[in-house]
Amino acid sequence: MFDQSQSPRLPLSAGLGYKPQHYTEIMQNAGPVSWFEVHAENYMGDGGRPLAQLAALSARFPISVHGVGLSIGGEGPLDREHLARLRTLCDWLNPASFSEHLAWSSHDSAFLNDLLPLPYNAASLARVAATSTKCKRHWAARCYWRIRLPTSPLTLPTCQRQIFYANSPHRQAAASS
Repeated sequence: MFDQSQSPRLPLSAGLGYKPQHYTEIMQNAGPVSWFEVHAENYMGDGGRPLAQLAALSARFPISVHGVGLSIGGEGPLDREHLARLRTLCDWLNPASFSEHLAWSSHDSAFLNDLLPLPYNAASLARVAATSTKCKRHWAARCYWRIRLPTSPLTLPTCQRQIFYANSPHRQAAASS
């Protein structure tokens, strides 16, 4: 089970997005890099070189997993198969951190391979809060994930509203527990 109490912590320093083509260099000399971020969807398969490299990387560095496919702002239900693969990855890897975009990327059964922005209204806020609660229940632990700010550009007049919106699902999910 994905257990936050047993997870490594991310150092208070800059990390890098991991690219497999740099694996050998990283393992020989990572320089000042102290942690890496990986995209979850690149590691949701069974076995092979990607998972073997990730296992070796995670033995030396804390890993932050970043998902781009949950579609937490979408109108439809969570894709249970995707969520199960994500949980399997996180249970196996025990990452120091997990994040997902505040966006939607699927409609009905179609995956759009894009991070589409949400409207900032009460209906979409309620959907995101409900999805946060479902994820928390699925992992059967404290909701151990961060929602990254929306994919739409932040502008100064709306920045405060967008940040409040991004934080609200966590407040609502905590209140419903």
